[in-house]
Amino acid sequence: MPRVAIKLVNLAWLVLVLIGLPAATHAQFADWNIGPASTSKNLVSGGLALGALANFVMAILQKKKKDRILWWEWMAIFTALLIVQYGYANGYFNFDWLKHTLQWIRAKL
Repeated sequence: MPRVAIKLVNLAWLVLVLIGLPAATHAQFADWNIGPASTSKNLVSGGLALGALANFVMAILQKKKKDRILWWEWMAIFTALLIVQYGYANGYFNFDWLKHTLQWIRAKL
């Protein structure tokens, strides 16, 4: 499989999982969120896990070394995103530091 196709397939899956699934499961009426946040979190976690698993399988089945390395790299990306998503969803870390930094920059400009 050409490396461009590998990148496009993985990028499309990443966009679908990180943008499409939360948008599809998000229900809002005025300023109230109606849709359960756990559904979105579970779907994103499952999508990232499925992406990592699919890349793992493809890396094992691949004959060409360069393609195999690319599949391993994409598996690492999906696994890292899965770890970050898990940590954020369970409260192990947050992005308050980013919020405060951006507010500080906005105040200085």
